[in-house]
Amino acid sequence: MKIAFCFLVYDQIYNLDLWNHFFSQIPSSQYSIYIHSKNKFKYHPIFEKNNIYTNTVNTKWGDISLVNATLFLFDKALTDNCDYFISLSSDMIPLWDFNYMKKNFDSSLFSIQPKNLTTDFQKKFNYIRHILLDENFKNKVPFNIFEKQNMFFGITKNDLLVIQKNNLTYQFSRFTVPDEYYFINLFTFLNLKYKKINFIYVNTNPAYTSAMDFKYKDLNIKEIKKNNYLFLRKIKDVQGENLTNFLSIEI
Repeated sequence: MKIAFCFLVYDQIYNLDLWNHFFSQIPSSQYSIYIHSKNKFKYHPIFEKNNIYTNTVNTKWGDISLVNATLFLFDKALTDNCDYFISLSSDMIPLWDFNYMKKNFDSSLFSIQPKNLTTDFQKKFNYIRHILLDENFKNKVPFNIFEKQNMFFGITKNDLLVIQKNNLTYQFSRFTVPDEYYFINLFTFLNLKYKKINFIYVNTNPAYTSAMDFKYKDLNIKEIKKNNYLFLRKIKDVQGENLTNFLSIEI
């Protein structure tokens, strides 16, 4: 299995020592890294220059362009015969070593807003977006099964190939933050299977998919890992850690 790590960034990837250690544990034939950078990228030797794309898609926050940029990187990875595709941001870090994570990569993975914790305000926010879809989409994905995801996720090659053939980004182009609705609801529309998982830790309240600005030293990493999160976001500087222990299952 070859894994594509697909980063959407402004100009760099943080925590390079940790990522370098993470990738050093993987045979080079089992992964590739792809980067879409809004501005000129701050290069590091762990990345291949020919897989770095500067502003190929003109991205904006909370815009369908983020979905298009993600699909662009997935397309590039497909041409390199990758089998699994992970969307990432510049300030995400892995919480486990590659071999532990790889066991999850037999299905597409999403972090989804839990309905039992969704507030009335959040339900209204979701409903306002649902009504923007056309009638055919709403008939197949009625509001009671309409989902909100974290924008970062994992997807299998087979699922991605179906997504490619059924591009419906135009339906979500009027949304605010369409990147938190597009993929998960397209999966439902196309009857694709996926696994709900704690893919990424972004907020102390699991009902929120928006990312808090964390201070690493204030986080209980052991507790987060006990809840089986694979990645952590909004971390720009991991300091004072034994990287081998940090990524080990025993931590």
